[in-house]
Amino acid sequence: MELLRMGRLANSQPNRHPISTLAASIAVACFGMQAGLAVAAEETKEGVVPSMVVYGDKSERSLQETSASVVVYDQDSMQEKGINTTQDLLRMSPNIVDTGYGNQIATVRGVDGSGPGVGAAAFISGSKPRLNVSLDGRALTYNELAYGQNSMWDVQQAEVYLGPQSYIQGRNSIAGTVVLKSNAPVFERQFSVKGGLGNNSFQQTAIVYNDVLVDDQVAFRISADRQYQESAVALVSYAPAGNSKEIESNIIRAKLLVEPSKIPELSSTLSISRNDHRAPQGEYEPDDSPFAPFPSKRPVSEGNSNSYVWDVTYGLTSNVELAFNTNYTDFEIKRIVPTGDRFTAEIKGKEYHIEPTLRYVSDSEQLDLLVGARYFSNNQDDFIDGMGSYEDQTKTQSAYLQAIYNLTPSLVLTAVGRYESEKRFRQGGDGPFALKLDKTYNDFLPKLALAWNSDENNTFGVSASKGFGSGGAGVDFIARKTYTFDEESVWNYEFFTRHRLMDQSLQLTTNVFYNDYDNLQQLTGAEISNLDEAKSYGAEATMDWYATQDLSVFANMGLLKTKISDRAKSVYEGKEFARAPGVTGAAGLNYWLGDFELNGNVQYVGDYYSTTDNDEVGKISGYTTVNASIAYVFDYGHAKLFANNLFDSNDVILYEARGQVYTDSPLLQKSRTVGLLVQLDF
Repeated sequence: MELLRMGRLANSQPNRHPISTLAASIAVACFGMQAGLAVAAEETKEGVVPSMVVYGDKSERSLQETSASVVVYDQDSMQEKGINTTQDLLRMSPNIVDTGYGNQIATVRGVDGSGPGVGAAAFISGSKPRLNVSLDGRALTYNELAYGQNSMWDVQQAEVYLGPQSYIQGRNSIAGTVVLKSNAPVFERQFSVKGGLGNNSFQQTAIVYNDVLVDDQVAFRISADRQYQESAVALVSYAPAGNSKEIESNIIRAKLLVEPSKIPELSSTLSISRNDHRAPQGEYEPDDSPFAPFPSKRPVSEGNSNSYVWDVTYGLTSNVELAFNTNYTDFEIKRIVPTGDRFTAEIKGKEYHIEPTLRYVSDSEQLDLLVGARYFSNNQDDFIDGMGSYEDQTKTQSAYLQAIYNLTPSLVLTAVGRYESEKRFRQGGDGPFALKLDKTYNDFLPKLALAWNSDENNTFGVSASKGFGSGGAGVDFIARKTYTFDEESVWNYEFFTRHRLMDQSLQLTTNVFYNDYDNLQQLTGAEISNLDEAKSYGAEATMDWYATQDLSVFANMGLLKTKISDRAKSVYEGKEFARAPGVTGAAGLNYWLGDFELNGNVQYVGDYYSTTDNDEVGKISGYTTVNASIAYVFDYGHAKLFANNLFDSNDVILYEARGQVYTDSPLLQKSRTVGLLVQLDF
């Protein structure tokens, strides 16, 4: 039923009252569920949907108790769905549009995760994404998100938060947040190795080794993954980049866990990792005509980072726990172009953050109180040939308090308040590209949520929260003048429901939202400015159903409506956000047949505009991607044959706009990849 319903929605007209339709469906489904529980129980199958703890909002509660619109994937579900990278993760989630490698990061509810600027505008003003992706507490940089594959190998859990998360995540999360938690060392020996080959020169080699140094006290874990493929787009080799088709990521991570028997309240984990990436600057079709933005000799992005993360927790009493998360990262990014061409670029930087927290849980568990502080420092030197060198510094200080209080056995109040101060300094540039910014941005970011548990399996609630993004400065390289732009903010209002039905074999989540943006930052021509008003509303719904012991089904759907109001910039008045389709969705199943595991899923993205001025030339028609796999599972591992984009669909998914929509170099769906993966576990 759910799969058929998804298909009909995908083929319907995108503007045919999608929000009201979903609202009515949610009302009928949610408030009619309890009456149907007796009938549902008779049809319950033996499978049970796992109850997962959510970490990203720092409450460490179950999904059933979480108000944020979040899609949670554990290690097993990522493996079943063929999720190997953060791009795979985002494409499987509702109300998200990811177009692959290039300047643009995914949009979340229509808000560009890249930030207001891309390309040269982003470089001159200082790249500042709106989508926060963190791994073990360390937020990835813009270039890691835009050009890195960000492997899911040995990742325990991934959480995709839709909508502003500034109140708890802080900086760079006004669009949303992805929280990745890698596996910690365990007190037993484990060994896994994985290898894969496919067309387009696809290769994957991965390994995990876990062992014990001191019984029940000291353990370590080492994991590594290399993923490589070549773009199917007709790019060519050149000096000094070499083969510009290459898309490669390498990660190696080592963790040391210490839990001394003489101090049982203490746990310490030290993690050291190295990441490398390489990718062309977008997989747009090539055009070698003069001044074309996407030649066959495509600029290449190469980068690396070294990260050191230390997590410490200490139980002061049975009710109070102290925790520290500290990390240091150095990184280097290079933009490589053909010898003799301009606009080579290099970024070298260092980041540091420390975040202590103190949690108190009352004996009765009626009150859960979390207080924390965070200090973040980024120092980087940017150079681009033809524009000059820039010195960039960001210092962010914040303090927050989160209180979860059970007003009654069935009524739970969550209150969060965060005060954040961000100091931005940027100076440099040659001639008309010279600028100086030295400004501090302050804001208070609250959230209030009220949840009613009608019984242990059904929750209904409402929430309100504020998101924030700091301002900045840039250079209009057409008008040859400097400019500043103000901070942006959003008030987010949501109605949410959570349901575990049919003896826990069926899990449903819904969030209906309304976002009211103030001073939303937008790239207008060659300059970033602030729009007067912008609004979005819509909904997300997810379903996980263990129909039998051998069959599980999932589906999710996102509905979205956006509108800009700015009379001063009349070209945007009444327009939709770019890359903001009215309908998105995914559905799939996993079926066991003896020792064989069959998996398939379909992803749908509705119509949207490539640009915020809604130029009809750049309008994208809805497109569908089908993925499938079959695995043979044996005692010590499995072998999987997979096909991504099974039917090799090649619909246009984006046009670049530089003054006007550029149609000679469209960005198409990623071509079909067929391959074989073998994993051995000991």
